[in-house]
Amino acid sequence: MKHLFLLMMFAAVLSACGDNGTDTTETVTTVTDDAAVDAMRDALTEAAADQNTGEYAGFAGDIIYGNPDADIEVIEYASMTCPHCANFATNIFPQVEEKYIETGKIKFVFRNLVANRLDLAATVAARCGGENAAGALVKEIFARQQEWGRAQDPITELASIVRKAGVSRT
Repeated sequence: MKHLFLLMMFAAVLSACGDNGTDTTETVTTVTDDAAVDAMRDALTEAAADQNTGEYAGFAGDIIYGNPDADIEVIEYASMTCPHCANFATNIFPQVEEKYIETGKIKFVFRNLVANRLDLAATVAARCGGENAAGALVKEIFARQQEWGRAQDPITELASIVRKAGVSRT
């Protein structure tokens, strides 16, 4: 079940990042074994490549802060629309980052827990910046959650946040 949820999330994220304005239909397949999950992930990564340039148009993997080879791995599942997650990201995470991540003691893995459509939009927005920008965009989206989450048009507010990082609204 965990793999199915992740694959559905990856499919949604990658299809949005690779949008070139044409209408496409996505098929979701239920996958139960690890080999099939790996094959599906590879297919989704390939599908995220920009059809015109062949360049990767988005990022669907874990967002990793710190040394990827650290002995201790901490995994966070967080919703971009959850106020408690935003509180952790803005008030607690900087301390964790300073004491444990920057010193190389831990590898911190961020995984999206998509709770609703607006959450999915924020997840896609952060990941469309690519692997190098995703971590900074997640931090910025959490820091400004009250602003975009309560806006008359939250999608436009999200677009303005990620546009500053070089990600187009498309």
